Formats: sequence, structure tokens, C-alpha cells
Amino acid sequence: TNSAVSATATKASAKGNYTVEVSTLAQAHVLASDTFTNRTDVIGTGTLTLSIGDTTKALTINSSNNTLDGIAAAVNAQTDVGVTASVINTGSGYRLLFSSDETGADNAITVSVTADGDANDTNDAGLSQLSHDGVNDHMEETSEALDAVFDFNGVSVSRSSNTVTDLVDGLTLTLSGTNVGSPATLKVALDTATLAANVEKFIEKYNALQTL
Repeated sequence: TNSAVSATATKASAKGNYTVEVSTLAQAHVLASDTFTNRTDVIGTGTLTLSIGDTTKALTINSSNNTLDGIAAAVNAQTDVGVTASVINTGSGYRLLFSSDETGADNAITVSVTADGDANDTNDAGLSQLSHDGVNDHMEETSEALDAVFDFNGVSVSRSSNTVTDLVDGLTLTLSGTNVGSPATLKVALDTATLAANVEKFIEKYNALQTL
């Protein structure tokens, strides 16, 4: 009864009436650099270490890949780190973005820099300007890593994704918006209309077979 929630059921779904009230949607973590004039501007050199969940990857940034485009390509070449990099044109310049591939609080991105070419691993210059490690947070957090939080029949539930498959057997919930104060009502019932239509189709085919 509310566009913030949709659902699909299977034969294994338990019949019943449920209410779903969404207070927070799951979000992916996104970090953004300062604005640069060109996407080929040099950022700096050193070791850029990305961490997300239990995965950590150290990237060597040197004269061959020390631009916005070069760093983005180096990150995207690491298919197992769970982070996607992109360079966007804001209309007033270019920014480098690091985005987590999965939503949820456990998929927050940490970026640290060592061996910065300007001999300072903590300042907002050189490669260290891409740091975001809880101490040196030089990149802007444009989207926080969040879990989905909702009440299901009055019980508070959290999940890392907006697609919930493990709450009720055979039922998949898709959360697409918040609806605090206007909980969605979800009814799972036997689809008798489809059942009757399928029986009628069977009878028609059976009679056609008899005629043949």
C-alpha cells in the first residue's frame, strides 16, 4: 500500500499480513576529492591504500599514473577491492570519486597514504590529499555508508542492502524510499485467480487433445 516498499513471493511464502515502515535506506559510501582544473592534473606520488570491509589493497602511484585519470584507472584495475573510481565534470572542474560497490555500514571506504612524494603523509597536498582514514579526512564524504533500517510488524530490523531476502521464507522485500509515519501494509495470500486460470487452461488443452 506504499510505493516505498515492494515485494515478491514464492510458493514457500507464508500467508499473512505485514507492516513495513522504512526509516533509513542502505547507501553506498562515496568519497570525493577537491576540484581540479583538468582531469589530467597531477595529484602526487606514493602508496595509496584502500580498505573496505576485510579487503585492503595498496596501490603504487608514480609518474605513470599520478593524475586524476591515472589514479582512477589504477583503482579500477583492482577487481577484488570493492571500490570503483570515477572522474566527474562538475561544470566548474573535475573531481575524483571513490564509491563502494556494495551498500551498508560495513562497506565504508578507508583511504590512507604513505611515502607521499612531498614527504608529508598527512597534509592536504600531494597524494595525501586523497586520505580519508578517520584522522586525515581530506576527501569529502558525499554519501555515508548506511544500513537499511525498518520496522517489520513493529520489530526493528537492519540490513546492509535495500533488497531483503532472508526476513520471511519465500518473501523478497525491495525498499525504495522512506515512509516514516505511513507504514506500508503487505498482504501475502494464495493467488486463487491464477490457480483457476491455470486449471481452465489445462482443461482446454486436455479437451483439445481428446478431439485430436
